[in-house]
Amino acid sequence: MEQAFVDYLTTLNIPVSRKYFRKRLASHPDYPSLLSVSDTLEYLGIPHGVARMDRASMANLELPYVLHLENDAGEYIVIKEENDVKQRTDIPKDWNGVVLKAEPVDEVKDAVNRRFLSAEKAKRWGMYLFVASLSGMVTLLLWNSFVWPVLILLATAIAGNLLGYLLVAKDLGVKYDVVESFCNAGKSTNCDRVMRSDEATLFGQFSFSDAVLSYFAVQLITVGLLIPLAVNAAPLWWILSAAGVLTLPIVAYSFWLQAIRFKTWCRLCLLVAGVLVVQSGLFWWMATAGMFGLVDGVPWTIGLVVGLFLASASLVFLLKTRLKEGIEAEKAEVAANRIKFNPSVFAHLLLQRPQADCTPFEQELLIGNPNAPIQITMATSLGCGPCREGLEKVKQLVSSFPDLINLSIRLSVSNNGNGQESDPGWYLLEYWMKQVYNTNDQSKQTEKLLQEWFEMADMNAFREKYSLLINGQSKGLETMAMQHSNWFEKTEIKGTPTFFVNGYQLPAQYRIEDLRYLVAGFSEQISVVEKHVKQAAPK
Repeated sequence: MEQAFVDYLTTLNIPVSRKYFRKRLASHPDYPSLLSVSDTLEYLGIPHGVARMDRASMANLELPYVLHLENDAGEYIVIKEENDVKQRTDIPKDWNGVVLKAEPVDEVKDAVNRRFLSAEKAKRWGMYLFVASLSGMVTLLLWNSFVWPVLILLATAIAGNLLGYLLVAKDLGVKYDVVESFCNAGKSTNCDRVMRSDEATLFGQFSFSDAVLSYFAVQLITVGLLIPLAVNAAPLWWILSAAGVLTLPIVAYSFWLQAIRFKTWCRLCLLVAGVLVVQSGLFWWMATAGMFGLVDGVPWTIGLVVGLFLASASLVFLLKTRLKEGIEAEKAEVAANRIKFNPSVFAHLLLQRPQADCTPFEQELLIGNPNAPIQITMATSLGCGPCREGLEKVKQLVSSFPDLINLSIRLSVSNNGNGQESDPGWYLLEYWMKQVYNTNDQSKQTEKLLQEWFEMADMNAFREKYSLLINGQSKGLETMAMQHSNWFEKTEIKGTPTFFVNGYQLPAQYRIEDLRYLVAGFSEQISVVEKHVKQAAPK
């Protein structure tokens, strides 16, 4: 399911991180329903629509789009061209008439998506650099000692490494559409049946796929690095050919298992067997051509290559184990998030938390729509480092859901009458009262004022940029400052930032940024929260 929609967004050139989209979608409480897809697209700010139509109306729908089939897999298919519909003979029978269509956007504003995209780009360029540098090094080494058998063996070793990687990826549950289509083409092919059998595990947790990748990795190192640097390469050729001969019984055993025992074929395994057979033939030709002889086998080369294999196998096993742990941890996190991000669960936990009187002051430092149903109150101190990050996260929420969320700021200020001279909170409040309050763009100016303070975090610099003529004690300022100070004392704020959602302290299991996963559903739970607020209010 995730892969279909990732491909669809890629087709539309929408800059969405594949990993982040999959994780976000799989964490939805209603996954794998179409509602989970729609909510995820809505959160990412991707315009889309879901409709039900008949086959005749589909012809007028602009490509590309996604169809939902009511088959056993509940499949989603991406229609990129008209021929895609004609090629799927199961559409008339299984299609329930539901179509999802999204519109391309140049930017996804979600900050987490941008971080994931940046990491994926860095990883991709790192891989390009690794392949380019490795290829360049091997090319330079072969330049001075070029022979056709070396080039052929090098090519087959590279092919073997690619096949080994794909086998390990399948073991880890990583799927590639091209590979899956190749493996499952035909009635008598089933790669998973063969690879997940007991026979595919050689010993312990070390599997056939690990052995394949380790074997061809040693070949690549030997042919691409050791042989070009060796004064006498015959002993290395001898040990490689001996290893190649030893693989032939394994190839025969693999054929027997697939044909007789399983009665199904693993196409990836057949390709590995084909590479090994080609290499064995090449080794036989090299022996007959006199490139090495039986007497060239020496203990040091045997020890060297065996040591390389053990080191390579250990590294592959450790990396695979670490990756598997990461994948399992991510699956557990996704499963937990489906519960955590259920709006009803959040509302239940929220109502168990301490309640505060978050009734807006007459002069409230408010960011966003005053009538938004989800009201976040942030207790903050202008000398608090984490408050800057907290403010930024809530601003992103308000920006992403302008009709659903607003933010009220409550400042920790000194409770003495001369506070405006020494406390930045007093100065900021007075500037806000005289220069921002009751202006047409009060919300934007309030946001900018707070953001500027946290960026500067320096009273003198702030005074210089936001100069204010203070002429005696302002009664209105004193009243407003005391409101904030008394609220902190009455609410018993122990540290900043502290967040309240519709009057209830944010549950300890949640971070403020988690609300982005809950907004759409929680807005429907507001009536339940408001009912509890009224019941808890003093008579």
